[in-house]
Amino acid sequence: MFRTIVDPVLVTHRAVGPITLESIARAIRTWLEDERFDPKVPVLWDIRDQPVLISPHVITQGPMKMREDTDRTRAGARSAILVNTFEGELAARRMVDRFPWKIQWGVFHSHTEAFAWLTEDQ
Repeated sequence: MFRTIVDPVLVTHRAVGPITLESIARAIRTWLEDERFDPKVPVLWDIRDQPVLISPHVITQGPMKMREDTDRTRAGARSAILVNTFEGELAARRMVDRFPWKIQWGVFHSHTEAFAWLTEDQ
């Protein structure tokens, strides 16, 4: 499950429980349907301190619909994944590196570095 914080310069999806493919998809759908949705605003996925309950197979096969929705609505935008565990980084890199996304992805251990990268062209 994710808690979403909408700010004029950044949207943050903060994991507040175990991370599943369903919880990620739900957060994406909720943001796309939000009246404040702006495809140009960068998105930070903060998955620190939460277990990733997605098998390696699902990580490499499952995100197709999410990728289609994200690419269609946010092509050219930036999203970052903030991690602090090996498990989280491995899951993030598998998802990001597996598919040709139309958005730019970054995986970071530092919130400061992630924010700087997400907002450097604004």
